[in-house]
Amino acid sequence: NFDKIAVKCFDNAQFNVTVSLTYSKNTINCRAMAYKEDKSIALGWIDEISAKFMIDDRVVNFKPKYNKKQGYFIRGKNLLNGEFSCLSCEVHAGDTLLGKAEKCKED
Repeated sequence: NFDKIAVKCFDNAQFNVTVSLTYSKNTINCRAMAYKEDKSIALGWIDEISAKFMIDDRVVNFKPKYNKKQGYFIRGKNLLNGEFSCLSCEVHAGDTLLGKAEKCKED
């Protein structure tokens, strides 16, 4: 099972995880991809991988969903209607941080 083996050796120099964050008024997307030996691995299908979303360093209490095109995402009516400075997402394998992305309004 290539996906599970790749996650177990994520700290190998040949294994890289990239995380990017996009948002709209109702959705925050956190796209996480792993690359090992020029092959991409969608991390969302592995049970041990999870995502955490934050608005101004406050954890958002929505259960993230996953699809291959968008990655991890949370959606809610007027989710970002209020004022905020920064959004961030973290992708974890158990207690280990695999990657993080942040977008601030001045970016």
